[in-house]
Amino acid sequence: MGVSLTGLEGQGEAVAEAYQLFSAQYSVYLFERKKTLKEGYRVEDMAEDISRAMELLHLDSAYVYGVSQGGMIAQVLAIRYPEKVKKLVLCSTMSRPTEIMKRVGKTWLELAGKQDVVALNRNFLGCVFRGFSGECKESASISGKGRKCRGLLPFLYSGESSSEF
Repeated sequence: MGVSLTGLEGQGEAVAEAYQLFSAQYSVYLFERKKTLKEGYRVEDMAEDISRAMELLHLDSAYVYGVSQGGMIAQVLAIRYPEKVKKLVLCSTMSRPTEIMKRVGKTWLELAGKQDVVALNRNFLGCVFRGFSGECKESASISGKGRKCRGLLPFLYSGESSSEF
């Protein structure tokens, strides 16, 4: 079972192809977040939705693969319903959003709201791939000492999102 991001409309074939590797040995279920969210809808609520979907599909337990926000949802599912999760595999996720990620996410939401796909993609790539964004600015490391980051993801060290693009 895969817990995925929202906004995959029009990309179903690509996603299905990526999960096809698993389909020879497993039944694969891919869940997306609801399209319309109520105010205050949380990751915990999304995990409850997955739990209910598993019940409707008569899935007592599953190998759960969570990507990005889907990984956050999968973690909550595993904590609240350990009997439903045989094994948990996480990719490109975190246990909770940090202040830095909240700021980066806010920037991405603003760019998405403006439908500025070019700026959104450049900002994303600038945050994720050091080679694309160039040398990181002097910033505080995890220990609080200033240093240049080399080869690590800039948003792990920087208090602000990339604005070079």
